[in-house]
Amino acid sequence: MTNKYIYNIFIGVMYNMSKNNNFVPKFVPIEQKKSLISIRLNDITIEKIDRLAVDKNLSRNELIKQMLDYVLDNTTENDDVSDKINL
Repeated sequence: MTNKYIYNIFIGVMYNMSKNNNFVPKFVPIEQKKSLISIRLNDITIEKIDRLAVDKNLSRNELIKQMLDYVLDNTTENDDVSDKINL
C-alpha cells in the first residue's frame, strides 16, 4: 500500500465519522526526524530493488525504508543473521 492510498482511506474514515456526528479525534501532525544517508550498492542489487519498487508502485527510497523497518522490527538482539549476510 502506498502512503497516498493509506492517506485517502484515513480521510474517508474521518469524513464518514464527522458526517455521522461520531467522535473525531483531533489530528496532530508529528514531524519525525529524518536524516539523509548514502550507501554504495552493486549494480545488480540496485536493479533488483528498482524492479521490486516498480512492481510495488513505490519509490526506491520508500521501498528501501520499508524493507529496513521490516527487518529492524522483526529482528531481535539474539538473532544470529551473520550466516545469512556477508559481514
